[in-house]
Amino acid sequence: MAIDPVGMATWQTSLAALAPLGRYATCGMLTGGDVELNLAPFYASQHEIVGSTGGARVDLLQCLEGLAIGRLRAEIWRSYPLAEAPQALAALGDETRFGKIVLQVG
Repeated sequence: MAIDPVGMATWQTSLAALAPLGRYATCGMLTGGDVELNLAPFYASQHEIVGSTGGARVDLLQCLEGLAIGRLRAEIWRSYPLAEAPQALAALGDETRFGKIVLQVG
């Protein structure tokens, strides 16, 4: 599964990372929403595309449990102290970014 809040900039990479029967969930369009889809590999691998604006509390709990037991992994690209929040927000647009940006609080 790929969960993508970025959109256009990561669309092709996210689809290419899917296993057969994989699911791509979009939850944002930080870099735009106009994407192209080559139907042949999508069809052959039986991929699924879903849109999501969020989830229920049970979904969050299942994700946190998956992270805790190692079934899911969050890719961390960079960490910033809270005082550098503006730099962290600017980094969201970095074309080389792959993974999450973490703000360290406390």
